[in-house]
Amino acid sequence: MHVELKRQMVHASGILLILVLQLFGKTYSAIIFALGLAFFLMWGLMRKSNIRINGLSKIEDFIMCELKTYERQGEYFKGVVSYILGILLATILFPINITAACIAVLAGGDAFSTLIGKLYGRHHLPINNKKSWEGSIAFFTMTFFILMFFDPSKAWYIALGATFVEMLPKLDDNVTIPLAVGLLFSL
Repeated sequence: MHVELKRQMVHASGILLILVLQLFGKTYSAIIFALGLAFFLMWGLMRKSNIRINGLSKIEDFIMCELKTYERQGEYFKGVVSYILGILLATILFPINITAACIAVLAGGDAFSTLIGKLYGRHHLPINNKKSWEGSIAFFTMTFFILMFFDPSKAWYIALGATFVEMLPKLDDNVTIPLAVGLLFSL
């Protein structure tokens, strides 16, 4: 559980990306997120293919020694790539205030639900046995609370819709959550 706690703390710290959005605006933030996405995608592919850059191997070994404590076995930055992709898509598709809500829900709601699901999840969902009712209820609760700061009149139905999307099997919720929140806000 220690590794999962560290992973979700990093996941939750993604809320700081709202500051990037506020400081640099929509266009420059999209560029920053795209560059971050490209960096982690290339580094992950290099790691998967065992490609090393001469002169950087000691630095890379040092960084990787620490990063391995946050990464699930064999993922090669899969989580961070999909996380940044979800935020990048929200930044491109939605106005800045809706993008901020997308980031907040992804950072807070998803991290909270994973921790609750891993710690207390005993009742698996019929549509997705990798997730639990306990985690889904935690996601709904945290998402509702977060969305109350953005638009109280829409918080309930956006939280409900985002919870349903988060439950879906075989979809990466790092991408689907921000898209669902943004689309539901746009209605």
